[in-house]
Amino acid sequence: MVLTLLVLAVLATGCMGLGGYQVGDIVSTSDKPGNAAYVILADQGDQYLKAYILTDDLGRWRLVHESSKKWEDKDEIHRYYDHKVGHVDVGDLWAF
Repeated sequence: MVLTLLVLAVLATGCMGLGGYQVGDIVSTSDKPGNAAYVILADQGDQYLKAYILTDDLGRWRLVHESSKKWEDKDEIHRYYDHKVGHVDVGDLWAF
């Protein structure tokens, strides 16, 4: 019974794990970040590749500041950027 519940819990959380982020998630220190936050661009081992992201003129998360890309430990990302405020398809982002 306990094993069944454990397996169900793992399946329910998916590959991202407990409290994890997925590629394309928009994360912030605030639940209302305005027009600037960070996007998770890649997930490798115990690190995420994050970049600064802005909204376009229509309010869509689209504009990624290319020079802000940085690999950072997942623990630090989860600790500091504790609000998921959106999700995007990273293939639809525009770099500047």
